[in-house]
Amino acid sequence: MNPDESRNGSRSSRFAAPYLQALALFAAYALGYPWLASWCSLHLPARPGSWLFLEATTLGGVVLLVVAFGRGAFTACGAPAGRPRGDGMLVALQALFLLGVLALALRVVDPAYDDREFSLRSLETPAALLEFLAVLPFGVAAEELIFRSCQKRLRLILRPAPAIVAVALGFAAFHWVPWTPLDGHQVETLLGTFAGGLLLAWAYERTASVRLLIAIHLVYDGLAVGQTWMHVGRARAAEAALFIVWLAATGGLAAARSGLWRGGSILTGVAPAGEPVPDRPPEPATQRVAGWMAAAVFGCGVPLLLAWIRIRLGF
Repeated sequence: MNPDESRNGSRSSRFAAPYLQALALFAAYALGYPWLASWCSLHLPARPGSWLFLEATTLGGVVLLVVAFGRGAFTACGAPAGRPRGDGMLVALQALFLLGVLALALRVVDPAYDDREFSLRSLETPAALLEFLAVLPFGVAAEELIFRSCQKRLRLILRPAPAIVAVALGFAAFHWVPWTPLDGHQVETLLGTFAGGLLLAWAYERTASVRLLIAIHLVYDGLAVGQTWMHVGRARAAEAALFIVWLAATGGLAAARSGLWRGGSILTGVAPAGEPVPDRPPEPATQRVAGWMAAAVFGCGVPLLLAWIRIRLGF
């Protein structure tokens, strides 16, 4: 083997390693969580607190899994030289505003969506709703640790756009129960989850902070649960007031803060890879196509394979 071939081989393996790590992290979570939930439903008594045990155990396993792949996902990376780092508060306000617009759009497009969602999750009783709110922080933290750790590794080999789309597709696919009928509610859930995944991945691209993403995700979920509870309870005035305060506060504060801050664009900002990513020359068409193909495999191909495995294993 000549030196050029040796260098090309080492470069290929260096690029393949982060991608394979991202695939392994996603696969472990996408198979491990449903298996654990299935085991708990069969072996643990159905009483208040049982799901708290499940979510706490899952979060502990996720932390160990991420640590096994390196501590980089817990730390915010430094900005490339000469560029300001994204304003975390501004990004959080922008993300929460856009997530609020998304929630309002879903509410307008399908007024029955919230009732169906509460029914599918069995949240009609106050006790069930309180238990759901109690386990929410565990689930949010676990998801963000996994998906941002995947995004961090994908960004070592992919440009921002395909990496963001790949993670958002995987995020949506994780929330799909394999081979359930794709009725209107399911399609709306997948599209809404994909759009929310795009916004969360964008926020991480701008800030490279897992802690901030956990906070954004948790605040949004809390607001969304509150809005859904008001809608199901037919508290229309309270629901409208919540949307007005949500959008006016986040949009107004973001507009005010953006006047004091001038951050880099999404394509030139912080790269959540643990290291600054230098400017790169324009990619050849073949590399761009390869990047989008890698994104499609991560976000679509692998989730379909994992769904087939779940069906075969019975969970």
